[in-house]
Amino acid sequence: MDVGVGWASPPPPGVSSELIRLDPLGVLLPEHHPAARLASVPVAALAGELLLFGEEAQTPELNGFVVELCRSAGVVPTPYEGTVESTRAAADLDGRPT
Repeated sequence: MDVGVGWASPPPPGVSSELIRLDPLGVLLPEHHPAARLASVPVAALAGELLLFGEEAQTPELNGFVVELCRSAGVVPTPYEGTVESTRAAADLDGRPT
């Protein structure tokens, strides 16, 4: 393999890395949430909120990244009992029937 693209992490010995792009990470909030109207939502604003993660088998790196992002901001992540793939879970978060 000559080139690999993925999440930024320390490369193993003998491999060099170069940051080629930074992308914003989005957060979906109901309109009534205090942070919903902010142009940029600080991670600390998510303290005490239930977080809806992706299916662990499909997105372990992203889930781990979000957990570490929260912890680095002093936020203890509280996972919602469901996943992004669960439309029922998403409807429950918004209080709408499925």
